[in-house]
Amino acid sequence: MNDTIQKQRFIPFSLHDIQRICRNTKVVEAQAFDEHLELFSKLINLEYQQQLDQLKLSYSPHNPDLDTKPWQPEQANDTHLTEQVKQVLISANYEQLTEQDLIQAMDENSLCKLKLDVNFSEFKQLLVFTRGEHLTQHVVKRLGRFGRKTIEFANYERVFIFLQFKDKQWYSDNKKTPDQQLKPGAIMLKLFKDVPKADLETLFPNTKIKMRNLDKLLIGVPALASGGIILATKLGATMLLLGAVFSFYFGWSKEPVVLDQKNLLILAAGLATLGGYLWKQFNAFKTKKIQFMQTLSSSLYYKALDNNVGVFHYLIDSAKESETKELLLAWTFMHQIKRASAEELDSVIEQFFATKLDTELDFDVADALAKLVRFELVVQEGQYYTIKELSDSKQLLIAKWQQSALPLSS
Repeated sequence: MNDTIQKQRFIPFSLHDIQRICRNTKVVEAQAFDEHLELFSKLINLEYQQQLDQLKLSYSPHNPDLDTKPWQPEQANDTHLTEQVKQVLISANYEQLTEQDLIQAMDENSLCKLKLDVNFSEFKQLLVFTRGEHLTQHVVKRLGRFGRKTIEFANYERVFIFLQFKDKQWYSDNKKTPDQQLKPGAIMLKLFKDVPKADLETLFPNTKIKMRNLDKLLIGVPALASGGIILATKLGATMLLLGAVFSFYFGWSKEPVVLDQKNLLILAAGLATLGGYLWKQFNAFKTKKIQFMQTLSSSLYYKALDNNVGVFHYLIDSAKESETKELLLAWTFMHQIKRASAEELDSVIEQFFATKLDTELDFDVADALAKLVRFELVVQEGQYYTIKELSDSKQLLIAKWQQSALPLSS
């Protein structure tokens, strides 16, 4: 697999580590840093708590796991929910996969050694977002000989799937029966970890397992070989007897066949042998399919992080952390350079990560500066931004918090 990894917006350090990294630059005095950090956290937490409440409310008409009934049913707004989810994912530094990305992933050989088929026509909406892509290696057995080999492939640390099935009318019009576990029209949200790019199709709920050509050969070739041996040894007499019967019946031979007790025993024994052989091959196919199902089930069991409403809590927490990290980095380095354009700030931060932290990063400078402007921590003059003094910015943040009608802890 010749995968190339692009630099991503996701900052691969925890919020706790970013706090320590920024504090360790000593650009801002420790007490002022901690005071601003507390205010940043409180304001961002408040914003995202409100966003979480809105997400849960918008998702309620679509939620397949809902355990309450509506007092007055509300009209579902699919588009509004989709845009809300996209906004949170972008804030959490997730990247959306295009249709071409999905096609490429489906065309690659699965690392689970399964041939899978996903019926995308059943989906009314499908969004796939990923975060934390990197190359990794895995040791696998070589085919047809002893030893092992190492393969390299792209792996996603997080994969989010938003999918909505088409309604009952679509299934009726297309003469299809939905799976018992799938509710037509429902929106399902799934979050997974450590998913190889080539195994994306294992994550969809309507995935069907098929036999690979290799698996057909592994079952079919031994079956044909053993079938030939059985035919030549144990079924010889039976085949001769059946040949004589059919020849007489179709008029190819004038010599009648007497089905006495001996011949009937030969026929019964041959048919029993043939039936046993066919049953054995059928069981071999079923066993192989069960092994496939176990492989798929085991993979999903360890990779699933959350479902449906639970995904919102996870994403909101990730978005809060990402927003706070970006804000803290931009604020700290703006205090170091005092006045800069977006390109200059972006270059300083990315170079710091590359030289000091050995990390390639595509810092989302536009979003970070937008937060600084929203919190009134910088003054924008054309394409340049100037950071405000610490005493002024602290008072502005306190005022914003007080306007939220929530008390500031002492």
